[in-house]
This record gives sequence, C-alpha cells and structure tokens, in this order.
Amino acid sequence: MLMIIACGLAAICTAQQQVAITPTPEQIVAMTSNWKGMRTPDGRPKVDDKLMARLKNISLEEAWGILRGEGYHNQFEGDWMVLRPDQVMVGRAVTAQYMPLRPELDSLIKQKVKQKIELVQVILGPLTYW
Repeated sequence: MLMIIACGLAAICTAQQQVAITPTPEQIVAMTSNWKGMRTPDGRPKVDDKLMARLKNISLEEAWGILRGEGYHNQFEGDWMVLRPDQVMVGRAVTAQYMPLRPELDSLIKQKVKQKIELVQVILGPLTYW
C-alpha cells in the first residue's frame, strides 16, 4: 500500500514539476500581478522613464521608506562599489538569483501550494480508506 502511495506521489510530482531557469512571460506577469503599468516584451514591469528621472531627486531613505511601506523589507544588495560618487545611480534591475520575500509572490506561492495539496487529497483520498 505504501509503495502505491509513494509511486502515486512521485508520478504527481514528476508530471507537475518543471524546472524553469528563466520564467515565462506568463509566470512573470503572475508573480508581479499587482503591477498595472507597462511591461517589457518578456512580461517584466517597466517603470515609466519619467518616473525614473524623478527618482534621481529623492534620497535613499525616502526610497527605502516607500519600499518598506509597501511590504518590501528585504530588497537589499550590499557590497556595491561606488564608481562615480558625483552621479546619482537610477535604473531598472532584475532580481537574478536570490528572491527575497515579496508579498505578491508569497501570495501566489501559497495559492499554488494549496491547489497541489487539494489535488493530492483528491487523488489519494480513495487510497486512505483502504
């Protein structure tokens, strides 16, 4: 009986898990669903150039205050080397390897986990009363 359940779980996981090094545009849109502005062709949110220009005029503390107020508490990368201390650095960035907790992504992950648990319960339900 345990062998049947183990094989069933392995089949479910194998069939549904996909290793995605680069998310598809649809996955990016789902992970950033709160964004209502323009997007790049690969689905990433694109901050308007006018807003990027305005960001040059705010302090680091003001920027952090806005991020924290929106729930982004761990959006930080240290050990930067200042190459031009006389210039303000503003630009678009992509989180590449480490994905800190992001409220909208956390909500999506919890929703997907709940769906998978419900699927396993439906499939294994008849086996548990064996």
